[in-house]
Amino acid sequence: MSEYKRFIAYVYEYMQEQKGSNRGFIKVEARNSVCKMDFHLTGIQGQDKCSIYAYAREGKECRAIFLGTCAPRGDKLECRVQTSEDQIGNTKYKLGDLGGIILLGEGQKMYGTEWDDVPIRIQEFSFSWMDKEEPAQEEVPPINESPQEPRKEEEQEEKKEPDAVPASQEPEQPPVPEVNETALEAGPGETEGSVPELTIEEIQQIEDIRQLKEEKEAFQPFCDQDMMECYKIIPRDLERISRRDQALANNNFLLHGYYNYHHLLFAREKESKQYILGVPGIYDHQEKFMAVMFGFPNFKAARPSEEEDAASQMGQFGYWYRLIDTPDLYQGDGF
Repeated sequence: MSEYKRFIAYVYEYMQEQKGSNRGFIKVEARNSVCKMDFHLTGIQGQDKCSIYAYAREGKECRAIFLGTCAPRGDKLECRVQTSEDQIGNTKYKLGDLGGIILLGEGQKMYGTEWDDVPIRIQEFSFSWMDKEEPAQEEVPPINESPQEPRKEEEQEEKKEPDAVPASQEPEQPPVPEVNETALEAGPGETEGSVPELTIEEIQQIEDIRQLKEEKEAFQPFCDQDMMECYKIIPRDLERISRRDQALANNNFLLHGYYNYHHLLFAREKESKQYILGVPGIYDHQEKFMAVMFGFPNFKAARPSEEEDAASQMGQFGYWYRLIDTPDLYQGDGF
């Protein structure tokens, strides 16, 4: 199996170079030296056409690489750009050289994502550098080219810029197996499987979880490493973490534990990669009965004894916990 890369990049609106609201995401996929970028944006108002550029940094200069244009439908923009992974937009730059993507609309509208964590500043962009350098020799055919009608010999010698076309107009191609989102790079022997597309609501939820982690201080209440990415949260944080589970903020057992210990636990199981919500408490028969009745059936002691039976946990401090509903997408560094 050839090297496979896949990741999600979040796109924001920029007003006078100030980063604004999230407008959606780009799914980037590279396999067999072909790079596909699927754009899923919303809230794109008053735009007849957007020009799409990748960019690579050369010192203080950002070299813009034209990828194509796409026309929004209503306030949504959905299209696919396809190019060579090793010669992005028929240039010398590879996918790994890119710093991100920008979309330039009408009326000085700009949308962008930075993969290298360096702020986007449009005054640093160079759009004419390609005029001074010899273009790469490999041709990348546009993805809207019809596979049923072979081109004439002289047409095959002409080079064209790769176009961005609406995904609905893309020519039919043999299905390509999807690789699970749990890894950015899938190596030999890893399992392939299909992954559902994310909704805008799920994208926003992932962004909310990212921001929450930046605001909260990580801690490790357990002796082992079965739980990772542990954070202390409060009940009103549940609205940001899980839309479907936000009603738990009024759960009597949860509130009882929060008032006694002044925090809740938000963490991820190392093995399953699933997020959990934990309520601090002491293991005893009465509390176990209440925990199960209110939907927190599992207990993990903070400082477990060497014995593994339930009796050995009696009187120990730990967390009653349950799985919570978050988007099923693990991206290496978490949400």
